[in-house]
Amino acid sequence: MVDCLKAMVKQEAARLAGLKILIIGTKFTASQSLYAEILGSSVPDISVASIAATELERRIARLEPWEGREDKSLTADLRQAIEKTDVAILACTCFPMVRSDLEALYPDVIFLDPGAWCRDLMKEASQTEYNQLSLEVTGNAVSEKRVIQYARSYLDAGSVGSIVS
Repeated sequence: MVDCLKAMVKQEAARLAGLKILIIGTKFTASQSLYAEILGSSVPDISVASIAATELERRIARLEPWEGREDKSLTADLRQAIEKTDVAILACTCFPMVRSDLEALYPDVIFLDPGAWCRDLMKEASQTEYNQLSLEVTGNAVSEKRVIQYARSYLDAGSVGSIVS
């Protein structure tokens, strides 16, 4: 997701300049400074805040139906944060599943999905002769060794090109 965010910011930097940006993520993502640092280093005059949308994440993970404006997964903190922002970045892979619902509830907010920018990254990567998986480890919850083992086991990535911590 980090590479997707970088690709998105590269293309959207002019449009994001001077705006209030909200990073909507899981508890872990919201606790990290990486996304805010990427935005801050690439986009002038922005204000960046993060919020953990844990209840919304759980609703999506359980594939529960959306209940509109009164949906309990939209906690008071999440509602208030969205209402005070210009752009909300859906910083985890689950949140784009409710993007259209959020856009209907908050028509004045631009909702961006960094994952959508990965298509171009995938096209570029698939055109090279030899591909290696590059991983960026944020935080210190897991070791680099564990990340490499996971990538090789679950992502079918026999060759891990680089690890950035």
